[in-house]
Amino acid sequence: MFNNPKKITIFLTNGNPMGLKTIEMGNWSGKAISTPRNRLKDFFSRPEALQSAVYFLLSLEPEESGLHKVYIGKANNIKERIIDHDYKKDFWQTAIAFFGGNIEYLENKCLEMAIKEKRCILENTYNAKPRKLAEAEEAEANEYLYNLSILMSALGYPILSPSMKEEEIIEQKEDGGSLFFCKGVGVYAKGRQVDGGFEVLKDSTVSISEPTLESSKKLKGFLIEEKIIELDSVLKNHYIFTRDYIFNSLSSASNIILSYANNGRDKWRDSDGKTLEELEKGE
Repeated sequence: MFNNPKKITIFLTNGNPMGLKTIEMGNWSGKAISTPRNRLKDFFSRPEALQSAVYFLLSLEPEESGLHKVYIGKANNIKERIIDHDYKKDFWQTAIAFFGGNIEYLENKCLEMAIKEKRCILENTYNAKPRKLAEAEEAEANEYLYNLSILMSALGYPILSPSMKEEEIIEQKEDGGSLFFCKGVGVYAKGRQVDGGFEVLKDSTVSISEPTLESSKKLKGFLIEEKIIELDSVLKNHYIFTRDYIFNSLSSASNIILSYANNGRDKWRDSDGKTLEELEKGE
């Protein structure tokens, strides 16, 4: 998990926070450039555009499932590859390129992480293929990957961020903090607030009923299709989370679990029975 302080420098090349920007990190030789699609001409005029890079094409707005569409690739000449994507791919509005790393290794590790975490809708038509490096080179590449993941999250796309580890969940239980519970007819879920959303933990249960909200219906369909939730093989009267999963909000999570529209701040309670809303008010 991310726990080391980092200094990130974001330079707005034309003063527009939604325009082209460069991103650098203290004590790191790598560099990233984020550009909106309508500013590709500005990006192509930069010397970095002729360099090799691992890159992400991203939809600006999330889909109805709450997830962004993403394409992950590598290029020896990023300008040529982006020009091709600009002609052939319609879904994306933002491109983020990372320079200075081992692009073959990084592309495959990023694909592997994105597939594992399921925090985006991948537009790639191929899966990750393991790349072996010498021990020292792999350590260096993994350090680059760690910083890349941090910067993607800092830019608003936490698609590579790992879920909470089991030992960290146990530690939080022992400390008596941060875990919340959502109960309904025949269902029981537990989760916690995380940066960028709310994480429902593995083995939480979900109502078998069809959600009342259209957006929840689509999200539930995605969760079933990706086998993030599966029908209880014995009782067959509810779904079960097969892994931890991060929702965009408390309500998005509780709407899925209970299958009706509700306010998550009223439905998620701590071990003493207090809702999140009550805790925030200090009641």
